[in-house]
Amino acid sequence: MGLILREDMEMKRRVLAAVLISLLCTMFIAGCAKNTDNGLKDTLEIAKEKTEERDQDEVKSEKSNESDEAKEDKAGEESLAQRMAGKYRYCASDKDEEEEYYIMDVVPFGNNLYAFCGQAFSDNDESLEAYTFWATEFVPYDADEMSSTDADKVRVNELCFSIMSNAGKYWDAGHTGTITLADDGLVFEGFDHDGFLVPFDGDDSRTFIKDDRVEDAFPHLSREHDRGDKDLQGLWSADDGNA
Repeated sequence: MGLILREDMEMKRRVLAAVLISLLCTMFIAGCAKNTDNGLKDTLEIAKEKTEERDQDEVKSEKSNESDEAKEDKAGEESLAQRMAGKYRYCASDKDEEEEYYIMDVVPFGNNLYAFCGQAFSDNDESLEAYTFWATEFVPYDADEMSSTDADKVRVNELCFSIMSNAGKYWDAGHTGTITLADDGLVFEGFDHDGFLVPFDGDDSRTFIKDDRVEDAFPHLSREHDRGDKDLQGLWSADDGNA
């Protein structure tokens, strides 16, 4: 009898141990599955963040490239006034005479054209410095022509003045003509045969050729001033009559 009871109790202990082991295994497997799910979730979140960061970087890169291209396109779209700027000369002498040139340094300002004009003899091959000079304004009849990025011709009124004559006032009401941008310079037509831009007689036009030897319109800007107060050096304008 006692042997039977001991065997029965031993059996119950084995069954209880088996149940406990099963429960522990089940809890362990469930825990592993939970950890696996959390790990997978974390991995997916990290991948999502990296993808979003990569997309943002690509968007920034594309915007940067578009900005650079826009700047390049804008830099390439110069107005007609800007494209006409430069130094030009026309040889006004005959073959047997000393070489004399009509010169001009054309400067754009606010999509209008201004020019330092003069007459010069060729003393050397380095520069063409005027012995007489004046300033010219080329006022467009249609401002859109002067500001155009694809036009090559503009109709203007030529106004001239000089500090050496007429008390600095305009010489007259001006002369009407056209300026055409060519590969080698500027072509002038009309201007009532003013004798400078076009001949006095005939209907011929004149082409002023590009020439870097022409002196600057503002030569003092390229000079180094070692004397005097540097705070006073530069360009000044009058305000209400007071300098």
